[in-house]
Amino acid sequence: MSNFNDYLKNTGVKVIVDRFFKGADLYSKHKISSIDFEIVDEPPQPASYYIENQLTASHKIKVLYTLDDNPEILYSTFEIPKEIDGAFIIEGAYRIATNKLSADYDCRIQMSGTGEYCINFDYFRRYDIKKNILKVKRYDSLTNTIDRGLEIPYDKIDSQIGEKKELLKLTDRQSKKFQIKLDLDYAPEYITTKLIQECLAFGDDRLKDLIIDKRIDSVSTGFMQFMFRSNNGRNYIMARGRINNYFTKYGKLQDEISAITRLAFRFFKGSQETKAGEANLQVPPGINAINLESLGSKITIPDTVAYNTTMADLIDIADTPNNQNIGKQNSLTVSAHITDDGVLFDVYDKEFKKITIQYLDYLNSKVCASEYVDYKKLEIKPNENGEVEVKYRMKRKMVKADEIDLIDLHPDYRLSTTLRRIPFLNFTDSKRLMESINTLKCWKIKILISIRQNRFNDYSK
Repeated sequence: MSNFNDYLKNTGVKVIVDRFFKGADLYSKHKISSIDFEIVDEPPQPASYYIENQLTASHKIKVLYTLDDNPEILYSTFEIPKEIDGAFIIEGAYRIATNKLSADYDCRIQMSGTGEYCINFDYFRRYDIKKNILKVKRYDSLTNTIDRGLEIPYDKIDSQIGEKKELLKLTDRQSKKFQIKLDLDYAPEYITTKLIQECLAFGDDRLKDLIIDKRIDSVSTGFMQFMFRSNNGRNYIMARGRINNYFTKYGKLQDEISAITRLAFRFFKGSQETKAGEANLQVPPGINAINLESLGSKITIPDTVAYNTTMADLIDIADTPNNQNIGKQNSLTVSAHITDDGVLFDVYDKEFKKITIQYLDYLNSKVCASEYVDYKKLEIKPNENGEVEVKYRMKRKMVKADEIDLIDLHPDYRLSTTLRRIPFLNFTDSKRLMESINTLKCWKIKILISIRQNRFNDYSK
């Protein structure tokens, strides 16, 4: 089960209210003096209640605001679907939202194929390789517009000072990503000509399809991406425009803000903007509605993505359903933890204490490979030269044993929860017995289906 409800209450609603209503009074003579919200949840009902009555389970959000310093409190409402028992119920039908593997467009290098050849640092900063110009956009949150910003020639990039130089500052995440991808011996702080040359030397990263250029979106993150960034931001711009137009015309907010409600429901129902193979909403055939929470560790993989070894830390390629979703829906490994702030990963420190760190920090550390670890004695096993193999920035190399930063967990941690139950030699008899019982149950179901099918065939004759 995801943490969608908790995220919405703690963070999501505030972000939605701030971004949709801030500046809504810009072109009106009436001004919003104060604005707040409250979540009005109805008494909890079981999933069957919504299914049988063809209803949608949702959070009711009441927006409270005042106008022109008048103490009278006005209010408007909108709805966002609610998660119940690990599923969303839209108009009486289950919608199962899973984590989704998608492309990370920050710090990307495009140097082949059709289209613009560029280094895409993020949405607002792009270096045009053919024109040798760094283009920097600027966003005005008050008017909700993006201006053309600056165009800085290559030979002027390093000479920027003051406010213009700050526009070239990289985030901590972007700096780490460049360190890992380009295997840099320094941590880049700003966009520089040196960093641009390092990117050009690396080449088109789409040809390598590395996990560092992927993003795993939780249900909450996927929802917020859809609300504000999907369809090149048009989802947000169009809904925000309707809210602004109504306020400009009538001097207040709508009683029922349908623009937000429709947009939120469209994410969980599925939308035309969803690209082929990238839907993160699906109901696998034969799902047991009583146990929907079992999908909490699943991840949807687009058809356009080919699994490669750099994804092995996070995705268990063997645990995939035997139906039309084979290869499209997998399980996460038990070491991977998907949060709204990024991917966390389990590893040992040098004292064999299990810790959980950001996955980018794991990739950016010298991690002793499991082949050089005795997990029973909890000690490192260097070779005759005192060296061990480490995983470092998605590559392997030999280093002195005292140079390691972290130690990999046992290889079993690269499996999903389901596959770890399969009775290998290191499992107990009770585990093997449980597996045998489950196998017998599967055969019993298959036999019953076969008998029913034969009866149907006899009847049809």
